Order: sequence, then C-alpha cells, then structure tokens
Amino acid sequence: MKKKKSVDKIFLKLNNITDAYSDYSTNEHITIKEDFHEHIMNLADDKSIKNNVEINIHLSNHATLEEKQTLATAIKSYSKYKIQDIANRIRLYCMIAFLLTCAGVGLSLIYFFANITNIVVEFFLEIGTWVFIWELVDILSFQIPSIKFKSYLYKRIVNSKINFIQDSNKEI
Repeated sequence: MKKKKSVDKIFLKLNNITDAYSDYSTNEHITIKEDFHEHIMNLADDKSIKNNVEINIHLSNHATLEEKQTLATAIKSYSKYKIQDIANRIRLYCMIAFLLTCAGVGLSLIYFFANITNIVVEFFLEIGTWVFIWELVDILSFQIPSIKFKSYLYKRIVNSKINFIQDSNKEI
C-alpha cells in the first residue's frame, strides 16, 4: 500500500489579483511576474522535498472565479515553461558534453600516439585534454543534476493545488 504524501502549505498575499501579472501580459496571454513566481519557488524550496505543495493566496480585494482560475493557470503555465526551458538546456549540455568528449579523446590520442618532440606542444596537448575532460565531468556531475533538481521543484508547482482565500480567512 502506497503511503500518501503530506502536504506543505505556502501562503501568499495579493491586494489585487492583477498584482501578480506581468506588465507585458495581454488579455489573450496572461503571464505572471517573474519575481512573483520566484517567490513561490523560494517558498516551495523551503518545504520538505518529500511532500506535495499547496499554494494559498490571500486576496485583499474580491476576484471572480474566472480571474482566480486565470491566475492559477498562469502560475502553472509559467512553471511548465520553465520545465521546458530546463529540458532544452539539458539537451544543449548533452551536446556540449559529447563535443567535449570528442575533443578530449582527440587531444589525448594526439598526445599519446603522435611523435611530438616539442615540449611546449606536448604541454598544451596535455593541459587541453585535462580541461576538456574536466568540463565534461563538471557538466555531467554538477550542472545537469543541479538543473534537474530545479525541474523537480517546478513540477511540484505544476502539480500543486492553488486555493484563494479572502483576507477574512474565509475561503472563496
């Protein structure tokens, strides 16, 4: 039997629901402010990674059901956009890692099998090999896992429940 995950709650406060919208939003495509989403991410990051997240937004002014749904959709859409951005960066890192591998192996083959008598050229081939291999290790061991973790945090926001609460603490 699968154990049900606990829920960690995040609390935010908005005077007007439009305070969360980007200045560049249009009626056809509403996006949220990057700093608003970053604040949500920072709050979610402080919560246990094992738990689900529930976002509770306190509103000072009344908002219609449609406005609330629009904001909830915009929050989740922004997170989905960030997840896709991370997936694209991981693909780019993998291509770079492949090129670094080829360059590192190529330089090491030249270093070991070419009859190079010039000590300066030999020195640069050795250093070049180490640099390419180290960059490969850095990408695969540190950079990709770091952004994969961010992707997990964004997925928590996408899968979160978003509630809207009047300042009088009465749920709407």
